Amino acid sequence: MKYYVIYIIVFFVSFNAANAQVDYAALIQPSQNTTEEYPLFFIDFWATWCGPCSYATTYIDNLQQKYPTHFYAATISEEQPDLIKKYLKKHPTKLAVYADFNGQTFKRYKSLTLPYGVVLNAKGKIVWEGNPTDFSMYNLTSLLRRNTSKTRIAKMFKYFEPVTDNTIEPDYIPQEDFELTELPTGSIYNFNIDYTDDYIHISGTLASVLAYANRVLVSQIDLSTNKNKVISVYIKTDLLPYLSQLVLNNQKLKSSIIEENIEALVYNVSNSRFWDTNQINWNDNKLKFLIGEDVIEADNVTFKDFAYQISKALNIPFVIIGDYNATKLHDWQLHYKFIDLMTSSLEDTYGVKVSKNSVPITILKVRSK
Repeated sequence: MKYYVIYIIVFFVSFNAANAQVDYAALIQPSQNTTEEYPLFFIDFWATWCGPCSYATTYIDNLQQKYPTHFYAATISEEQPDLIKKYLKKHPTKLAVYADFNGQTFKRYKSLTLPYGVVLNAKGKIVWEGNPTDFSMYNLTSLLRRNTSKTRIAKMFKYFEPVTDNTIEPDYIPQEDFELTELPTGSIYNFNIDYTDDYIHISGTLASVLAYANRVLVSQIDLSTNKNKVISVYIKTDLLPYLSQLVLNNQKLKSSIIEENIEALVYNVSNSRFWDTNQINWNDNKLKFLIGEDVIEADNVTFKDFAYQISKALNIPFVIIGDYNATKLHDWQLHYKFIDLMTSSLEDTYGVKVSKNSVPITILKVRSK
């Protein structure tokens, strides 16, 4: 009889532990989906300072909207609720958003790098993990075939009493149309762009900011000094075309352009038939690009900016030949990982012919004045 009682207690504890796998200190916003039971639960670990996390969250958000009853997706951050709420005003999402500012769930899943995601089945078992943008429709359908049992959201997520709730500093508001600040060196800074209504905030190495300003690779910036300098730039949106010159002037630098024959992607747009801006709609989200392991999506961007993102993803320079409206906005979706597939897709979908040739490529030589 004693052994029977012990067995029941162990089973009861095990059952509850298996179904309450996500501890949270605050629910920032509920999901817009109304379904209460799911076979799969996607947990998106993120942070407001993590640039790639924005892409990952938007990717999962779009997948959730396409398949609202197939799985339940939620984002969770270790940061304070006030900071998360302010971030969501600039980067809205339809997903459920949780705060884990005591770090219990982050520690449970050993989320040491971001972005990071796990998929749990109804028993709380991890059935997939990795970068959220690598979670494909194939992964979803495959997991659904093997995990048919469902459980309620309330059984998977458990509230716990938070220990602290610190206040945060208000958002910085630029005082000038263009502001440049040098950041401490010695740390790793990923290149990041944050869009607001009036300003664009850009941070990264000096070379990476100049590369973005000129829509070239960092390898096309020949910087003789200040190679490790990291900067933060606030610039009014309408001044963005002058970003390169403003940065150079601020840093007392000058530039000259030379050309070198380098293997590059050559886009011929003479017979292009680009999409309009009604194919992809991310509403008020300021995010322009969604870059996964093998797919790039873009909402309302020029062809040059789209080609630039492909160039960065493949680490290959690019040139565009042929007449087209360089300022007109379009929507885009492209599998870019395999060159043969990418070139055929660009021609079939957008009428753009692509070749890979050694051609004169711009190199920006930057020197002190």
